[in-house]
Amino acid sequence: MTEVRAFLEDLAVRQRVGPSTQKQALNAVVFFLAGALGVELDDFSDFARASPRRRVPVVLSRVEVRALFGELEGTCKLIAEMAYGGGLRLIELLRLKVQDVDLDVDLERWQVVVRGGNPASGSSRGSGKERVVLIVGASLAKSGVGWCVGW
Repeated sequence: MTEVRAFLEDLAVRQRVGPSTQKQALNAVVFFLAGALGVELDDFSDFARASPRRRVPVVLSRVEVRALFGELEGTCKLIAEMAYGGGLRLIELLRLKVQDVDLDVDLERWQVVVRGGNPASGSSRGSGKERVVLIVGASLAKSGVGWCVGW
């Protein structure tokens, strides 16, 4: 069983695989040895376990964001700015209707009602929940969306 222990430690230490990969290798080895070969297994649970990797998010600087938005125009720019500024998903933006946009110029309340936001529940139409997202007014004014509400 020292070979099995060495193999599993090598996966974690030298090859730096994730915990699920190491666990899958362990299950495969146990199945092969016990199930296929009929070998009686000892306790070899004292091997080095793989640790989950920490993923550092990629963050753009303000200059990079301005440069990115500067290359876009029209509807693409509006969608990108609303996704970035409001945290909307692409599918949420594509499903928006004019009635979901509330641009009250007098109250300076510019918001979007996002309906059926998270489709992770399995339904293709989303969860059926609603949430209100504030809009950055400058991006809408520059994108020429004011004609929707008669600015």
